[in-house]
Amino acid sequence: LFAGGMRTGPFDSRQQFQSVECFITAAPKSFIGLSLYRYQEKDFEVLMSLDYGTGECRTLKLGLLGSCSVGGNESTLASMKAVIDDRSEDGTQTYGCNATYYEAKVVTETYSISVPPIPPIP
Repeated sequence: LFAGGMRTGPFDSRQQFQSVECFITAAPKSFIGLSLYRYQEKDFEVLMSLDYGTGECRTLKLGLLGSCSVGGNESTLASMKAVIDDRSEDGTQTYGCNATYYEAKVVTETYSISVPPIPPIP
């Protein structure tokens, strides 16, 4: 009934920036939307949100390069992509995605992905 996940890959065809993507391949008619966030030490920072009904894509972090698509192709109902930034810090970053739908109550599916640091340019 509900399926999706997260993956990394190039942000666009120029392949200049790496991105993290949250995608949904199957959802009930009551699908509400997505939110993408980055885990921090004690909490998390919401980066983007997508309203599935209106297609409204909001970037909630200043300067973040991101994009959303709704019904972009047959296999993906909705997706949200953000360029991975600040990866020169020590350690791995973990991104999460909440997909929300309504089924007698609001239900949230959560996915996450960990991204290793980018090696420094010699």
